[in-house]
Amino acid sequence: FVMGSTKSHVGLLTNGTLTVGRDFSQLNVGSGSASNFSASGSHTTIIKANENGNNISFEKASSSYSHFNNLTFEKGSNVTISDTAVVVGILDGTACTVTGYVNLAGGASVNGKFSGDLRISESYTLNSNISAAGDLYTNSTLKLDAFEFNVDGNVTQNSDLYINTGKLNCKGNYNNSSYLNLGSGKLDCDGDFNVEYRYGRIYMENGSSEIHVGGDFKFEGGYYDSSLTAGKLFVSGDCNVYRSAFNTGKNHEIIFNGNKKQIINVTNAGAKLSNIIIENDSEIEITKVFNYDTLTNESGAKITFANGGSIGTVIQGKSEIDGYYHLSMGDLNLNGNTLTINGDFIQSGGNVILNGGHLIVNGDYLIQTENEDGTFTYSTGTLNMTNESDLVEVSGNFVMGSTKKHSGLLTNG
Repeated sequence: FVMGSTKSHVGLLTNGTLTVGRDFSQLNVGSGSASNFSASGSHTTIIKANENGNNISFEKASSSYSHFNNLTFEKGSNVTISDTAVVVGILDGTACTVTGYVNLAGGASVNGKFSGDLRISESYTLNSNISAAGDLYTNSTLKLDAFEFNVDGNVTQNSDLYINTGKLNCKGNYNNSSYLNLGSGKLDCDGDFNVEYRYGRIYMENGSSEIHVGGDFKFEGGYYDSSLTAGKLFVSGDCNVYRSAFNTGKNHEIIFNGNKKQIINVTNAGAKLSNIIIENDSEIEITKVFNYDTLTNESGAKITFANGGSIGTVIQGKSEIDGYYHLSMGDLNLNGNTLTINGDFIQSGGNVILNGGHLIVNGDYLIQTENEDGTFTYSTGTLNMTNESDLVEVSGNFVMGSTKKHSGLLTNG
């Protein structure tokens, strides 16, 4: 079937069925021809299975010009779409092979699980649940409202996406280079989740919003700030944050719930992971100190630091550490006890809380970060002395190199 008319067919293809046994072509041949296959109403096109395959091509495909209304791929058909075909009605193709994209527009819906790839090239809002065995590519605004979008392949998000109260399930990898707003909805990604440079960004501002990442999480977005003030981000793989635009609020949680070693790699000093919860029962490795507010190790996982640092703890009774000690994160709470460090004490992060205790450092006490080349830079740690009985004794040098304000933290002792 070849549509090569110069006449607009708006209002002329409103009902009935067009069955095509081989190829379908729409040609843009002059004035009026852009809309020469503008189907609407209850019109249906059926692509029948052919042993030599079927080809579909549009020279002017959009909901405003030429497009399918209802489109059915017959069982067993093997269809190749040149670039894209637009559907504004019901898409049906659950037992076929489709190469190329079908673009959903207008009031389009999908019957069953579509066997191919889907594309959003015009602003589109779901009116029912959608499932696709292939990939999803968005190049225009997509809104889920209260529905689910299930994708067996990868999701490539190049335009605004609003989850609203719905849910997006991606069994492959997720690549975001635009604006992603969770609303109060959920996003599940079984593979890797990448927020790409430079326009990628995430908005999580509702306590019910959740992102679940089965693979690695990587954040490189930086041209616009993300807004991560509430909700939960679950990461089962490694976490890499390279930009200061990732700066979470006090009501946002990041949960590390993998079943093998996970690496947390935050390279930008302006980034912040406010509330960290460890559910991993294996191991967490932290490559370098970063900004955070709380760290809760619910599973008791082994936490190691690439620079040999340690996570804080509550001192029980009189304690002594032989040689060098490095506090990277967490609270070192003396809890009214005496802690003796028989060497240098480097505090690159975390909080030293005397709490009525006695800290003895038989070496240097440096509230700084030691770099690989032996130089020192800033620390994100704090020293808290607020009780009259708080006592710190340093045999060597003392250096305060923290980026944190200590107003109200050094009031006594």
